[in-house]
Amino acid sequence: MYGSGLLSSYGEIEHAVESPEVQRFPIQLEWAINQGFEIDRYQPLLFVVDSFDHLFSLVDRLEQWMKAGKLNHVAPGEPGVDEKDLKSFLEAVK
Repeated sequence: MYGSGLLSSYGEIEHAVESPEVQRFPIQLEWAINQGFEIDRYQPLLFVVDSFDHLFSLVDRLEQWMKAGKLNHVAPGEPGVDEKDLKSFLEAVK
């Protein structure tokens, strides 16, 4: 499973899986939350998770970090993270 954000199109999915230009690394939350990305081109760096269970455990860890205030100053500037949207996302993946 790949992602530095959401894979939003067939072309991006194909690029993520088949392109030799993509760097793929096992996900480390510290890297992923600080990784910048551009929304108007395919991502050159993607993070790999082992399974949906692994992904959900990472979301749980992010929720704990958020509640502890550990994400308050991550990647300042645009895009902003709306707390209501983040809470909605966290509820949806449970």
